[in-house]
Amino acid sequence: YVMDQFRFHLTLTGPMAPDDLEATRQALDPHLGPHLTRPYTIDALSLLGSDQTGRFHVIHRYTLAG
Repeated sequence: YVMDQFRFHLTLTGPMAPDDLEATRQALDPHLGPHLTRPYTIDALSLLGSDQTGRFHVIHRYTLAG
């Protein structure tokens, strides 16, 4: 998916060891750091699951309000 078809997603993992967390941060920071120079508004979270073919489908979308 590109341009208007792309939707940001974050795949969650299980708990990570502190050393793994730091190594991951160091690996990602050069790539993501320049793009994270300003706050982003997050107005919803979506729970997705993958089917037998590996395609993701929305299970539920949670609107954040406060």
